[in-house]
Amino acid sequence: MERGIVSSLIIDDENERRYDFNTTPHPHFKCLRCGRVLDLHLPITLCAQEMIEGHRVFECHLHLKGICRECLAATMNP
Repeated sequence: MERGIVSSLIIDDENERRYDFNTTPHPHFKCLRCGRVLDLHLPITLCAQEMIEGHRVFECHLHLKGICRECLAATMNP
């Protein structure tokens, strides 16, 4: 039974499932070096809409991938 307590995230692989306590629509960032998944605090106004161009939207996912600031700092300051 779904109660909306946590949301399930699948970013790359069906076998790699993560859980997020923040159930409001927001983007996630995955570091390709360390593998951490971070919440990003960016407005996603598109996800707040129920209808887009006549289509009914039930879910909205935005996943960004790159290198996190900690990994970048580690490569700049060995």
